[in-house]
Order: sequence, then C-alpha cells, then structure tokens
Amino acid sequence: MFGTSAVAQVCLWFISWLMVLGGFLFGILGLLAGLLWVIGDAFLMPGLVRSANERTRRNAIGYTFA
Repeated sequence: MFGTSAVAQVCLWFISWLMVLGGFLFGILGLLAGLLWVIGDAFLMPGLVRSANERTRRNAIGYTFA
C-alpha cells in the first residue's frame, strides 16, 4: 500500500513538471494536487508510525512469551 502511494506521488510530480515545462499550464493542477497529497501525508504519518510500532510491540511480546 505505501509503496504504491509513493510511486503514484512520484509519477504525478514528474508528469506534472513535464507538462508545465512543455507549456501546458494544466500541469500546475497536478503539482497542486501533489502538494495537497504531501501535506495530507504529513498529518497521517504520526498515526501510521504509532500503529506500526504497536504491531511490532505486540509481535515482540508474542515471540518472547511463546
């Protein structure tokens, strides 16, 4: 899931820049969408890290006492 999102963000960024450099101002919308995506990820990241850490803790405890 996370790898796919990252690849999609990079593709959006790259294609949008190519469009802007090619003279298509429509590419600016892609850059704005990418900016909003990055800002959204910045707010979601702490929760994703907390849940990943919790999963790791649960797995470590399960293996310790198994």
